[in-house]
Amino acid sequence: MDEEPENRARLWLIIPQLVRSGVLKPIDVRNIVKLSCMEKDKDIVGVIYRVVYELIDSGIVDLNDLPRCIKSKFFYKAASFMFDNDDYENAIKAYTMAIENNQNKKNALFNRALSYIILYRSDPRPDYLDLAEMDLNEVQKMESVKDDVAFLMGFIKEERGDLDEAINWYSIAVKLNKNNKLAKDALDRLRKTR
Repeated sequence: MDEEPENRARLWLIIPQLVRSGVLKPIDVRNIVKLSCMEKDKDIVGVIYRVVYELIDSGIVDLNDLPRCIKSKFFYKAASFMFDNDDYENAIKAYTMAIENNQNKKNALFNRALSYIILYRSDPRPDYLDLAEMDLNEVQKMESVKDDVAFLMGFIKEERGDLDEAINWYSIAVKLNKNNKLAKDALDRLRKTR
């Protein structure tokens, strides 16, 4: 493991091509993934999760064949690395797999909702808001409302033109966390338009 991180990352990135071309067999990937359990570099670990996710998503490797060190909360961790690298569409897919596998379900639902909202901001499709709201409603069933959930609900209501509901949700966010600057600013902005 004395190679430079860039070289180790490149080696991981070619694994899917090597498997597809028949140079590596899926069992070889399992053994290679075992070595990843010793990796300490956070960026390389992110690359590993993205590569292994791609192999699982394309049916080359089965989640159950992975070593325990990487299998635990795999989809949630992979989605988080994708989210952190602004790959929201793939993060949504991986968060969906995390939810289906009960891996950190509440956080996966919240982060998937946030991913939909981020996508909505660059491509204002109403279904993104619908999907985000459904996820946030599920989060609310699991725990009492938190300020970040209330803020996102306020954003959704505001985008739909339901300003009274938006004000209500932003007010809840501020009440729950008086330091929530985004909610305060949104609340002040909406109250000025009334």
